[in-house]
Amino acid sequence: SSEVNIDIWPGLEHNFIFFSRRLNRPFGIVPIAILSPPEFYAPDEVDQSSLSFGKTGDEENPYYCLKRNKDLNHDEHKDLLCVFAVGNTGFEPGDTEGILKGRTNLGSSFQGNDSIRILILR
Repeated sequence: SSEVNIDIWPGLEHNFIFFSRRLNRPFGIVPIAILSPPEFYAPDEVDQSSLSFGKTGDEENPYYCLKRNKDLNHDEHKDLLCVFAVGNTGFEPGDTEGILKGRTNLGSSFQGNDSIRILILR
């Protein structure tokens, strides 16, 4: 599988994932940008039904991708922004990386990773 660049919480320095002590699992949502280098136009080339995100990248979580694509990293290429629920991501306190996996419309697999910080709430 090939590597893609992703940005969890685009534009923010710290990529928080909220973790509930009471529920003993992560909760909430997290936006993830799949960035487009010059040779890969993510909004058109990513099979948007193939994405998974979590501790290993194989976790199935509900998500949706925005229809309007923006240049989120200011490199003049439009990026794909998707918002994931994190309830089944498998993250635990102390985890430091989130992994996104998917396929292109032509069927080749890819993955990307970015740093995360688990923020524990009571």
